This record gives sequence, structure tokens and C-alpha cells, in this order.
Amino acid sequence: MDQLAKAFIVASYTFRDLLRSKILWNAALVGFGLALVSFIAGEFTFGVPARVATDLGLAALSLSGYGLSFFAAISLIRQEEESRTIYLIISRPIARSVFLLGKLAGVAAFLALNYALILAFILGALAIFGSSLGPTGWAAVALSFVELLLLLVLLVLVSLVANRALTIIAGLVILVGGHALGETRQLSFVKNLPWLDKTVAIFDVVFPSLHRLNLKDHVLYEVSVPGSAVAAALAYALCYGLAALCLAGYLIERKDFD
Repeated sequence: MDQLAKAFIVASYTFRDLLRSKILWNAALVGFGLALVSFIAGEFTFGVPARVATDLGLAALSLSGYGLSFFAAISLIRQEEESRTIYLIISRPIARSVFLLGKLAGVAAFLALNYALILAFILGALAIFGSSLGPTGWAAVALSFVELLLLLVLLVLVSLVANRALTIIAGLVILVGGHALGETRQLSFVKNLPWLDKTVAIFDVVFPSLHRLNLKDHVLYEVSVPGSAVAAALAYALCYGLAALCLAGYLIERKDFD
């Protein structure tokens, strides 16, 4: 319980620090851009302005979250190390893994706030067109946020063993590769070669398959998604995220900050 209280203190400090950085203004900028584009969509797209607004809104949610995840993850531990405050922290009676958990929780709370603000703009834009998010839309929103949390944990894990440049490169590989795997498995060229299809299938399990959490196409084409598929995607993200989090905790406990 004492360690959990310390993790909460670290999380609250991290959250307030991010609020003071004024990064949250990106939500207002994204919301303004979304409102402007939605207005243009209403003027020039006949019959489907709500669909355009939904597609752009979900894309804005993801892109804003990706940017914040990269920014926060890269500086999460590195900034503390460069300012040498990490030495004061690890000298206190708090486990390094607990400190990392608190930092991640603070960033996750900030991501949730940013996500909620942009989502409010999306719902407002849809209301203008007399539309709303259906069950598939809400499932897409939830899984998109889960994807951001998984990406955050993976980026922090990489940042513990790599510098900023390598972390950014690895993050882009994870992001692009994780979404491309789904399309790759559908290629006729891959399906016609059993050994290649099996290799890609194995890689799809080992590599973070972010495409499993992407329902944007289903929302755009109004295709319903079974609840079991959503539950399976959540279970996958939870298991993969917990494994990455445990590995990150192991690494930070043994990391030499000298």
C-alpha cells in the first residue's frame, strides 16, 4: 500500500508537470482544425458530411495521441536523468519500478484528458450534422486509446535501452509495422506462399500488432464488429502491454544511471 501511495504521488506530479507544459493546447488546435474541416465538409460533401467528420475526427484522435505518446515516452526517464533529478529520486525509499509505474500513470491520465477534449470536439461536430457515434464508433474510440497506452509502454521500454534518435526510429517502426502487418497478411503474394504466410503469422504474434486495435475502416464503412472481436483485441493489448511493462520494470531496476 505504501508503494502504491508513492506511485500515486509520482503520477500526480507527472500529470501536473505536463499540464504546466501547455501541451494540452494541441487539443484546442486540433479541435479548431476539426471544426473548420467539418464546416468545409458540410459545404462540399453532399450526403456524407457526418462520415467525413467521423473519419477525420478519429484520425485526429490518433495523430494527436501518437505525437503526445512519442513526446512523453522519450522524455519520461531521459529528462529526469539529464536534469540529474533521477539520482535524488532513486536515493529515496521508492522502488525504481514503482517510480516508472507512477510516471506512466501520470502520462496516461494526461493522454486521457487530451483524448476526452478532442473527442468532445468530434461529438460536437457530429451533432451539427445530426449524427453521433454508434456502437462501432465507440468501440473504435476505446481501442484507439488502448493503442496509445500500448504504444506509450513500448516506447518507454525502448527508451530505457536506446537514445532519443533510436527510440524515435524504433517507435516509427512499431507504429508503421504494427499497422502494416494486417494488410500484409491479406496480400495474395503472401497467401500463395505457405512458408511466407506462416512466417508473417508468427511475426504478427511477436511484433506488436497494432492493426488489431484499429476499427476506423469498420466505422467508415458502417460495418458492425462482434463484441468477441473487441474483447479479443483488448485481451491481446492487455497481455502484450503487461509483458512490456514487466520488462521495462526489470530493466529500470538494473539500469546504471551513473
